[in-house]
Amino acid sequence: MLLLAAACGSDESAGPAPRVQRGIRFVSGDNVTDSVGAELPLPLIIEVRDSSGALAPLATVVRFEPVVDPVHGPEALVGALALPGFTAFASGATDASGRTGALVRLSTVPRQVRIVVRVPTLGLQDTARFRAVAGGVALIELAPRDTTILSGRSYPIVATVRDRYGNALPSVPTWSAAGTAIGGTVSTSGVASATATGRYTVVATAAGVTDTVRFSAVPEATILAHDRSRGEIVTIGLDGSNRRVQTRVTDGGIGVRPRWVPGRSTVIYSGYAEPFQSVFLLDSAGTPRPFVNSRPPGISHMADVAPVADGSWVYLAAYDSNCATLEYCLHRVRMDGTAMELLPAVRGRPEQTVRPSPSPDGRRVALNTLIAGIARLRVLDVVTGAFLPLDVPGAFPQWAPTGEMIAFLEGDGSLSVVNAGGPTPRRIVDGTGYLAGRAFTWSPDGAWILYNGEQGLTLVHVLERTVVPLPGMGNLVEPSWR
Repeated sequence: MLLLAAACGSDESAGPAPRVQRGIRFVSGDNVTDSVGAELPLPLIIEVRDSSGALAPLATVVRFEPVVDPVHGPEALVGALALPGFTAFASGATDASGRTGALVRLSTVPRQVRIVVRVPTLGLQDTARFRAVAGGVALIELAPRDTTILSGRSYPIVATVRDRYGNALPSVPTWSAAGTAIGGTVSTSGVASATATGRYTVVATAAGVTDTVRFSAVPEATILAHDRSRGEIVTIGLDGSNRRVQTRVTDGGIGVRPRWVPGRSTVIYSGYAEPFQSVFLLDSAGTPRPFVNSRPPGISHMADVAPVADGSWVYLAAYDSNCATLEYCLHRVRMDGTAMELLPAVRGRPEQTVRPSPSPDGRRVALNTLIAGIARLRVLDVVTGAFLPLDVPGAFPQWAPTGEMIAFLEGDGSLSVVNAGGPTPRRIVDGTGYLAGRAFTWSPDGAWILYNGEQGLTLVHVLERTVVPLPGMGNLVEPSWR
């Protein structure tokens, strides 16, 4: 009995047998959180045991396979412990302790990361889990990159802060503004505004990273222009708003030069209508009709229309057999399309007389004389029929709506102004050739000139030389401002 009791007591004190571990055990390196694209400092180490709990035989093959997302691809990249580099698959062989592992590089997208671990010969599988979180600030994206607003208005700038892989971050940038004129501001939420015409920059900063956008502020005004890419005459606001097609037009090569008829809601322009370049009036309903009621004998092509401010005459250049050059020379026509005449002062001259621009009072006309393609700026006194002393190289003269100033293009594309009485021009915009061949226009107050710059239509202040490009108007040429 004592022996039996002792035996029974011995069984009770032994307790349950220890639990045998089977399958795949993650020893270290799993359940880690790090930034996107990070190479984890510690490898993923596993231990493998068979169904009996015994360590896997030496050199048992283990496969490490990241889960593949159908949009972003593998959730991670893995690498063998003894080999450099990362791929979408790696394998290892167990050592005497049943262990092996793999190096891990996390996804470049913030997400849960899964790596499936398989032991094919033992029929074992498990999943190691990690988390990739967005990284530090690497760049700021601002939109729009460049735009135009009316002076006194505002617009929102959209800012997105991203890490080096392009993942959006919740960071909020700080803002600052500067410009060519006083009055440019930006709010803490990125709303930019300006109270004066000018060119402005806005800078956003987050964690020492910056990005810059630009905008132009312009006065409220509507211009007339030729859209050369679409073959249209359009009206459009200086800020790019309210674009309206007035008519389609074909340029015969000398230019369309649309102009408003002073005091009327009509437009005058030239266009090619086989077989000649002709002048047309466009009424408020958008209906074009020939401007000259009856083409005089000897007249063929007509172009370069320029109405006088009082609406009495329209100056233009026309091919006329009565011109000594048998090419374009200066004419004028009554605003009703009658009484077309060759100006006597140019009848016998040995050069073309083109691109007229009358003075505000209509008594003088700035024009180009052309010999062998070389343009010179001259001024004709229409009343006396005499040319004034001003005689400088230059093309496309445009008389200011106020005063005695004439703007023109120099041979290198520079935009300059000169007094009608001469003698020395003053350069407003240094040229690189991009201005050549296109007309331009003054603001009604004579303070600004709108010309074709490297970025398309561009404003420049005549006295201060402040340049204000108008983004999005690169196809518009030959503007007219009223």
